[in-house]
Amino acid sequence: MSHRFFKLCSLVTLCFSLLAISEADSQVVEAIAETATPPPCRLSLHAPGEIDWRGPRSRGYEADAAAVHREYVGFEVRNSGASCGYQVDVVPAGSDPRLVSARATLDFSLSADDGAQGTNMLSFFGRFHNSGGVSFSGFVIDIPSAQHVPAGVYATDLDVTLLKIEEGLLTVEDTRRIRLGTEVWPRVAVSIGESAGAGITSRTVDMGNLQSGAERRLDFSVYANSDYTLSFQSENDMKLKHEKADIYIPYGLTLDGKAIAQRRMIEGDTIRHGMAGRLHDFRVTIGRLNVHQPAGHYSDRLLVTVRSEQ
Repeated sequence: MSHRFFKLCSLVTLCFSLLAISEADSQVVEAIAETATPPPCRLSLHAPGEIDWRGPRSRGYEADAAAVHREYVGFEVRNSGASCGYQVDVVPAGSDPRLVSARATLDFSLSADDGAQGTNMLSFFGRFHNSGGVSFSGFVIDIPSAQHVPAGVYATDLDVTLLKIEEGLLTVEDTRRIRLGTEVWPRVAVSIGESAGAGITSRTVDMGNLQSGAERRLDFSVYANSDYTLSFQSENDMKLKHEKADIYIPYGLTLDGKAIAQRRMIEGDTIRHGMAGRLHDFRVTIGRLNVHQPAGHYSDRLLVTVRSEQ
């Protein structure tokens, strides 16, 4: 009985050893297979298709805006394979950082979110040290103020390219085109005098002792980033009215050397492309006085209205 028990134990021990060796061999073979054929680095780029540059007051671009606005654009690089390095290039269309409309252009600049400048091109570098993962980055778009351009929609494209870096070689893995746009809204400013921004909107014109043909000049300035119309409205139909009686003295108006007919007092006169500011030569000329014109104070109220045509 002792001998048989020994043989049985030997047999059990031997079977267990064979089973253990079989599992170990299997694991070693699988590990070698995985090490020999690793999955390749697979990169993809994820970025918005369109960016609306909103401006500090969410009204698009305003040349005289006091606040600074910078639009942030984020993007992702995703890896579904082995570790590798990558490079992302951001380039304005034609390498020209300008937004374009039918009538003009707006300069803009690009900078990395860490402050690095790159007006014509930005490059970002990274590396995935482990298999798989997501990397986040971004850049900033700035449109400098004081660019006085016509009203309208301005746009361009940004080309974003993802390249894989392996063994010193660059391979294009993915590309995206981002549409960048902003709107310049119509703006009009008017003031008596030489500066449209002075804000002087009312003045009394003293004609002195009235005489036939007496003339006074009252220039006013207009700034507009679109076509605009000028309208003139007289309280007394282009006549000075006596302060105590229905007695009148006619007068005439000229704008930039051209007489303003009475019918144009409501219709207005279209002035085109008043972009950089325009000084209008505005004159009042007293008409013919009657021989027995009563003495007294004569006056009229004249309203000049400037409207954007866009």
